[in-house]
Amino acid sequence: MDLRINAWLKFVFPTGFFLIFITSIVWSNEFKSGELYAREAYFITSSAIISCLFIVFMMIKPQAKIIVSNLDLFMALFVLYFVVRFLANSESTSLTYWDLLITFYLLLLYYATRVIFREQGPGSVYVIWAFIIVGALNLILGFFQGVGLLRSSDLLFKITGSFANPGPYAGYISSIFPMSLALVLYGTFSHSVKKGALILMAITVYVLIVCGSRASWIAITAGSALVLLPWLIRFGKSFRRYWLLYIMVLLLGMVVSHSVFLWKEESARGRLLNWKIAMQIARDNTLVGVGTGKYQSAHQSYQILYFQNKQGTEYEKKIAGTGDYAFNDYIEILVENGVFGLSIVLIFLFLVAKDGIVILQKCGRDPSGNQNINIYRLGALGGLASILTFGFFSYPKSVLAIAINFSFLVGILHSMDSGTRSFSIKNNSFFRLGFLLIITSISLFALRTQKMIRHSLNDWLAGSELKAQGKFEGSIEKMEKAYPVLENEKYFIWEYGEIFFLNENYEKSIAILEEASKIYPHSQAFEYLGRAYQKLGKFEKAEENLYKAHYSLPYKFGPQYYLFKLYTEVGQKEEAQAKALEIIEMPEKNPSIPVKLMKEEMKDYIKMQNKSKDGFSR
Repeated sequence: MDLRINAWLKFVFPTGFFLIFITSIVWSNEFKSGELYAREAYFITSSAIISCLFIVFMMIKPQAKIIVSNLDLFMALFVLYFVVRFLANSESTSLTYWDLLITFYLLLLYYATRVIFREQGPGSVYVIWAFIIVGALNLILGFFQGVGLLRSSDLLFKITGSFANPGPYAGYISSIFPMSLALVLYGTFSHSVKKGALILMAITVYVLIVCGSRASWIAITAGSALVLLPWLIRFGKSFRRYWLLYIMVLLLGMVVSHSVFLWKEESARGRLLNWKIAMQIARDNTLVGVGTGKYQSAHQSYQILYFQNKQGTEYEKKIAGTGDYAFNDYIEILVENGVFGLSIVLIFLFLVAKDGIVILQKCGRDPSGNQNINIYRLGALGGLASILTFGFFSYPKSVLAIAINFSFLVGILHSMDSGTRSFSIKNNSFFRLGFLLIITSISLFALRTQKMIRHSLNDWLAGSELKAQGKFEGSIEKMEKAYPVLENEKYFIWEYGEIFFLNENYEKSIAILEEASKIYPHSQAFEYLGRAYQKLGKFEKAEENLYKAHYSLPYKFGPQYYLFKLYTEVGQKEEAQAKALEIIEMPEKNPSIPVKLMKEEMKDYIKMQNKSKDGFSR
């Protein structure tokens, strides 16, 4: 192999991949929503630089070819369909381009991984270790949080790793575990390395127990089962009645599944409610769905109608959520992109499964005797199975660190496919110049967009801090600077409208919050809308929006309390008294002093009304 190519495969690319994997640990307090935007900004910046290096590598590689397989074509179709649907339902803002850039670099990561592991060069093992080491760093971070040496990012949870909550963190850890298991079982490494891997695997078990994520346990079991399958096949064939082993495993799985459901029953039933509402949306938008990125808006709108039409039970009112995610990626894809979009995804997964079957067959003959590349592919298959299983109960496609792992693992698994179409670029000036221009232009555009969004997020954070200090004029000034870039960011536009309300500019507040309620029909947006309309004396509009706020999240006391205040202001005593009784009887999801005081106020009101009635009758 050419020394230049060897250097790239052995040193340059492992370093580049390590930098991309580090995305999962990035955090910054200079951003609003520090984990999310800091992580995305870092990923886009590092990918922009590394993509240029990849193109240079393709230019200097002897007999350089672009090799395209059926899986590549379906992935391109998959992305093209979702991008078109996304653009058709979104305004052309910087945030829209931001999402498209992330998608582009995830695709490039997949293809770069496929090229490197197809070469089977000396750098493959270093790339795998970069993957494992970053996962180990995140794992150790969670362990230190678990034993009390570090504080998690959310005081409500003991362990979150470098994530905002334990759910995505546990899903991320479970996506790495199967690769570690494959290396321990079948890899040709020293005993000390394998002992270290076993220690990390033991820490994984501890971390997942403390996280309490049921979905991650199911996911890690599915992924590990595939890695263990070659060994189980050989082990099972040594018994005449080996089928008894599989029956026992099946029965054990059924018992465990039932226990997992009962472990956090309220959370599990909350997911069932999410799925029920999501399927109603899917039935009304069967073919092409509501549009990519529109799930949250559609869910809240349908949830309002669901409770408004008295379809929900009292228990469902208590467990209703904001619908940020469907907690099932497949249902969410169906809702957003319809049967057509889900079919593309399923065909893509079928092609991935075909690669997985080939690897299982190769490793089933003699796992320890295979080349390391097949062990990596088996570990990648296990990691993909873990992510795809996690997707039935959570939202891995919306977690950037897991999406990076998914692109990387698909690239490894599919690296054995030699492709059905190839285009030589080594001696083709048109291809070489075209690729250089496209990648360089996209990278420059990515860096420019990242800079714009960074400044806007800084203005948003400064505006929030000024709002907390009661300096509303200064806060509005900062938010106005951020608005052109962040006008489609749901939390930004909701807070922007809230600040105008607090500054008693009710007309402007209504204009912004009406827009916010279309992007994200959240209970809080409707609540402020109702209160703003009430301040302007538009009582019918106030009542309408306060009821929307109530039906959006029926367990919240705020909308009910402001409806009570509205009825007392307009002199509707019967409605006010009925609302007071309703507030007194409402169960408390999260008991608090404000709710206790609110209920006491309602009781005093009822007593006062009863006294006035007694006095009038005498």
